[in-house]
Amino acid sequence: MDVLQFTQKDLEVAVKAMQMENLKLKSKYEELHAKCSEMGKITIGFLGMYPGDGEGKPDKGPDEEHSPETIQQKTKESNELLIICYDLISEME
Repeated sequence: MDVLQFTQKDLEVAVKAMQMENLKLKSKYEELHAKCSEMGKITIGFLGMYPGDGEGKPDKGPDEEHSPETIQQKTKESNELLIICYDLISEME
């Protein structure tokens, strides 16, 4: 006859602790997911693909809007936002 190493109470405590940890991780995931979604919208906005209201944005001519400097700056900002997003996701893993 095998002797049980853990009592039912020990197992219930362990299950409850895991459930609480799961809720905390789920909450953290939802928070990070919301932040990443917002960063995605910002990134798309930098690339000029997100429909905005145009407030606070100066009018740019076609040449200035697609100049190599502007494209390079938008690409750099987009990459920085993606790095932040990936760092936040890696914290969850």
